Amino acid sequence: MVDLLSLKKDLDAQELAMLSTEIERRRKGRAALWLLWLFTGTWGGHRYYLGDKGRAIAHTIVFVLAMILGFSIMASAETEVEILVYGPMALFMFLSVPALWAIIDAFFIGRRLAQKNEEIEINIINEIKSLRSTTAPPTP
Repeated sequence: MVDLLSLKKDLDAQELAMLSTEIERRRKGRAALWLLWLFTGTWGGHRYYLGDKGRAIAHTIVFVLAMILGFSIMASAETEVEILVYGPMALFMFLSVPALWAIIDAFFIGRRLAQKNEEIEINIINEIKSLRSTTAPPTP
């Protein structure tokens, strides 16, 4: 983990103001993350928001496979009793896997949000420092 204070120590007042403005503009919000988790958590929407594409895609694949398995069991039901009783039960059983993953994920996404926002801040600091080196007046 990078020490943010050591990265910020050589920034002047104007650069710190730029940093603050850019952080507010680019940072990922806690409320947005939790709303995404609540409404799209079973297929990993909150992970897409955090930029965790690998985990998000894996979560989506598990969700789609669970839907396919649940619906295929529902489609294989032959009598009305099987359709009414076993079909929704099978669908619920298979959808519980991605839902359980989302519940477990709830314990980790807060820490991941903090890491993502720290990464964003480090990137902004590096961008500001690179601007400084390209816009510095030439020395005689």
